[in-house]
Amino acid sequence: MKLLFLSLLLWTLPLDAVAGNRPTIAVLEYRAGVAELPDLADRLVELLRSKSNSDVLSPQDCRRMLGAGLDALVSECKDDIPCFVRLGKKLGANEILFIGMTEFGTVLINLHRILVAEGRTAGSVDLDLKLGGALTKLQIYQLLRRIYPEEAFRRYGTLDVTSNQKGAMVRLDSRTIGQTPLEPLRLEAPRKYRIQLTKSGYVPFQATIDLVPNARLRLDAQLSPAGADAGGPWYRKWWVIALAAGVAVAAGGTIWYLNQPPSQVPATVIIP
Repeated sequence: MKLLFLSLLLWTLPLDAVAGNRPTIAVLEYRAGVAELPDLADRLVELLRSKSNSDVLSPQDCRRMLGAGLDALVSECKDDIPCFVRLGKKLGANEILFIGMTEFGTVLINLHRILVAEGRTAGSVDLDLKLGGALTKLQIYQLLRRIYPEEAFRRYGTLDVTSNQKGAMVRLDSRTIGQTPLEPLRLEAPRKYRIQLTKSGYVPFQATIDLVPNARLRLDAQLSPAGADAGGPWYRKWWVIALAAGVAVAAGGTIWYLNQPPSQVPATVIIP
């Protein structure tokens, strides 16, 4: 009995050149004796990692890379853009996000975005916060949106569509995107996509996937000859591959295999 078989491989960063090079942001912090908002840098890093399409180095990451003397170097840089550019190059970063904090009756917070390759400031925002005040997640996000363009928060994933049959027509949602073999696709994520492969003489293959941001997904559609015993009408249904971001994107480049047994639609996840 011939079976329609679907295999998906999902692995984490780094993506290849098809997905484009993700910029790296190094977050550096200088506190002029300020004890307020001790977790501000960590919260900024968390938001950038979850909302932007960049790789983000936390202040702790930067210290591990450049040593314990980094804080002194950051203090020396202050408003010296070339100084920050040199630090950015040492860190292999495309951008520096500098958090400066001082206290004069209120807490003065400055976020400064510096482009390393161009050696210039790309944006700056100031906030005056009363002592003992707090910042919500939304407020921090709004500060970031004031110095980063909309494109910086548009995330992508890469989808590879392959098949055992050359010349199969591939449709993504309502668009025809080409025939197999097909170049990998860089698509906005997180988002659901409906995929259909058709070829004369073969049973159409259809699937719905959840594409995870900053990850790569390969869908290998094995087309069965028309008229073959495919084990019942289940193969004519839309597959639904629901991959929650917290589950699908695993650290360390773990590969997840999802295989559909011929008797059921739900996926079985095997962690090697």
